[in-house]
Formats: sequence, structure tokens, C-alpha cells
Amino acid sequence: MQVTHKCAADAHSFHVGQDSIEQVEKYKYLGLEINHKMNWKDTQLNIHQRTNKAICKLQSQLKQCDVPPSLLLKLYDKLILSISMYGSEIWVNHAKIDPKCLAPTLEKYES
Repeated sequence: MQVTHKCAADAHSFHVGQDSIEQVEKYKYLGLEINHKMNWKDTQLNIHQRTNKAICKLQSQLKQCDVPPSLLLKLYDKLILSISMYGSEIWVNHAKIDPKCLAPTLEKYES
């Protein structure tokens, strides 16, 4: 992957010994997707989807339980927040957070 802001990357060929290194548009490393323009939108969408799944799973498991609010907060911190903030040390400073991406989640679970 060549990191560039150009529309099309220059046609270079990279080799390690006799082996040619494949060029890709994006690369996934430790669950974070990086594309050739260092745009983190794919990572944001992936984390958004994983957070929604976790919230739905937690809600379905807790529907029939009478859980005290203090335990709900602990569950949220441990299960939901850890997913939604995964890798944020890297991508939050380099990406514009798309509010359209987060708004449906926030509206759905505010009540």
C-alpha cells in the first residue's frame, strides 16, 4: 500500500529478495483498516457496526432481568465502551468523526 493523496498511486514495484510485494488499496492491522489516503472511515464504520451488535446483544440478554443501574453502568463500561473506543488513540486524531454514522446509534439507545 502506498500512502498518497493522489487519485492514483504511482506504478512502483516493490520486492523483498525475489518476491514481489502486492499493492493493496487498504490494509487491516489489529482490527483497524487503513487505506492509501490514511482515511479511517472504514474503521469508524466497522467499530460502529460492532458497537451496535454489542448493544443489541446486551439489551436482549437483559430484557427479562431486573438489573440495578450501577451494574448496567459497569456492563456498559466493560462491554460497550471498550468496543466503541477500540483504537481511538490512533484514528480519533486523524479522522473526522462522521456524526451521521454515530447519530442513529445514539438516538436508538438514549431512551
